[in-house]
Amino acid sequence: MKKVVFIYILFNLFVACNNESEKRGSEHKSETLPNTNLENIEVETHSEQIEIAWYDTVRFDTFFIPNETYENNMVLPIGVFHSDEVWDTAHQQRWFGLFNGVNGYYLSKTQIETNRVYDAIIDEEGETTAWEVKTLNSDSCFILINNNSFLDSGLVNRFLPNFSTVIPGDTNHFTFKENDYYLYATGGKLKVQENPDWYELWNYKLYLSSTKNGATVNQLLVAIPRFGDTMVEIEFMGDIDSDGLIDFIINTSDHYNAYSPTLYLSEPADSNSLLKIIGTHVSVGC
Repeated sequence: MKKVVFIYILFNLFVACNNESEKRGSEHKSETLPNTNLENIEVETHSEQIEIAWYDTVRFDTFFIPNETYENNMVLPIGVFHSDEVWDTAHQQRWFGLFNGVNGYYLSKTQIETNRVYDAIIDEEGETTAWEVKTLNSDSCFILINNNSFLDSGLVNRFLPNFSTVIPGDTNHFTFKENDYYLYATGGKLKVQENPDWYELWNYKLYLSSTKNGATVNQLLVAIPRFGDTMVEIEFMGDIDSDGLIDFIINTSDHYNAYSPTLYLSEPADSNSLLKIIGTHVSVGC
């Protein structure tokens, strides 16, 4: 199914599952939508001073990264999904699985099975509209990746950072295979809860900075105007495509009731980019 179908379903499910009505601020286009190659753009910060009813006065950006221009049939998690979250021909495609075995993480070609099962959220008794996705490999599968020419079977060097989220104003420096990287975020931030720390965020943007071909590249990875009780989470970092450079799997969902793993690989990136979005998958809980 096309991504626009997922977006329509996601909107309706959010309305049904979220009991609190949301007030929306007036929108504006503060930046030009970057193309699908994630070209470098100028870093922008937001300095609104919001104390009360921040959503009534903040100006929300009007674009997302990833968005509907990115293919949704290039990556696929394992599990049970609503009918429109898996496509009929998924089991016929050639897949690599990112598995976790006795020797660590590895990439391997794999066959998958997709079976119709009961959807506990929307099915009536006797109906089986949901999809169950599983592999024939007994090891735990982190994610499925559509077979690409730049992927190959083998061990994956995973990097374990001391962070999983990056809030506006934070910069995280790390070194992977002698390459220095900086993950940093911009956007509006309002502290609303002391313990545990909790912030309202808006116009959120996550960037990766590093050196490529002798020049510094600052690349926008994620752009989300507003969150619904969740936060962008970095789920996997490592060399998935075996080119010696860092790759990412990031949950880019903007709502607590959705899951959207997005795959970023360095090998297919153009000369002015660090990473390229290979695909994203959207699923919702109810």
